[in-house]
Amino acid sequence: MIKLIQLYLLMHGKTNLIPANNNIAFNQMLTDGIDVKFSVGEGKARSDKVWLIDFETPENNAFLGVNQFTIIENHINKRPDIILFVNGLPLVVLKIKNAPNEKRMSKRRSISCKLTRR
Repeated sequence: MIKLIQLYLLMHGKTNLIPANNNIAFNQMLTDGIDVKFSVGEGKARSDKVWLIDFETPENNAFLGVNQFTIIENHINKRPDIILFVNGLPLVVLKIKNAPNEKRMSKRRSISCKLTRR
């Protein structure tokens, strides 16, 4: 996703590729839409606004949740538990913890703590 934002910013003459600025630019694209120029024939061009997400009619959007989606960045594999996509854009990354295992670990820590106090 960052690569697409960087490409968009470079194409529009913005070379500041600080990650925080990328996030701000991406947020603006989501909320304000994107102005796109296109040819209408005979050397004429026109501009129109493209919306990445239809906030007014949510059912017009495509929602997808993916389990164990692999992301490769700088030759490093990352595999979040769940990624939620809206219109093909990865907008939510979830890390799920197993509650029963957490309770067992918490109990083990408590026992360990009691044993070391004596």
